[in-house]
Amino acid sequence: MNDLPKLSVRLHGGIDPSRCVTLAKAAEAQGFDSVWFAENAFNRGVLPAASACAAATSRLGIGIGVFNPHNRHPTLMAMEIGALDELAQGRARLGIGSGIAAATERMGLGTDRPLAAVRDAITIVRAMLKGEEVSYTGRVFSAHKVKLEYQPLRPDMPLLMAARGEQALALCGAIADGLMISNMCPPEFTRQAVDAIMAADLVVLGPGSWFTSVIPHVLVPQLGAALQATTARRALVLNLVAEPGETAGFSVERHIHVLAQHAPEFTVHDIIVDASRVPGEREREQLRRTANILDAEVEFADVSRPGTPLHDPARLAAALEGVRVRGMAPTPNIQEPTVP
Repeated sequence: MNDLPKLSVRLHGGIDPSRCVTLAKAAEAQGFDSVWFAENAFNRGVLPAASACAAATSRLGIGIGVFNPHNRHPTLMAMEIGALDELAQGRARLGIGSGIAAATERMGLGTDRPLAAVRDAITIVRAMLKGEEVSYTGRVFSAHKVKLEYQPLRPDMPLLMAARGEQALALCGAIADGLMISNMCPPEFTRQAVDAIMAADLVVLGPGSWFTSVIPHVLVPQLGAALQATTARRALVLNLVAEPGETAGFSVERHIHVLAQHAPEFTVHDIIVDASRVPGEREREQLRRTANILDAEVEFADVSRPGTPLHDPARLAAALEGVRVRGMAPTPNIQEPTVP
């Protein structure tokens, strides 16, 4: 499998559907990983173009980046992305964000609680895609005894979150499977990220999409330097299952090798692995040897939600607290990296 980062093509409602199909077919022929549709208020809705691209291709991922719950209720998001994933045979991808406030307000809708709105949306969509009957009362959006009347193709479809501010990034890490950052981020954004890393007690990479969420942090020069220079304890949380189309066929060790290949100088203190994923002592010893590539110790802990391929937030938090406490011993002063 090719370990290079995957590249995608951005499409949007300003491009007519037939042209989107032409571009999607060209992207697939040239080896691109996916196309992502940006949907902006008052332009073309992207679902017709996304559906046409799904029907015209066989390998290409079809991403929606992003839907916002103000003009598309979370229950409708689940209905539509589930149907698109059926058409695309498991290639659909969904990002959820709070939308552009100025455009939302022109519809007469409030935007005063954007993070609560996104939390509600991801909670409702995730549960509905699992085929569950949802009764949820949120701060902004709710659903009562709601269930999809068809079986979604992928109950564990990854949900990405659009985020940039500090609180939004924290929420993304808590509830989403990956991060979508604005198309262009100014240098000050990197500066703030570096400051947060340098001031932290614990820095956590993962879980998440290995090539689009975890590895990019160490490829941005300033972030990679800050991650290596911080006095914080650095922890890497491995995913519970391989991601179709991205890390399918990867062993636990392979994830570590790929990270080391992309960032040979990067190290972490701890690697957290769900105990049930590596149950045998022989396999655990092999993983410990592999972890030496990152100068890391391996922490085997029960961090999954029983019967699901998901991390249990409370169990994972407890494991992370354990490694944080281990990292509280006095450390020498380390010079902060320079960010231009």
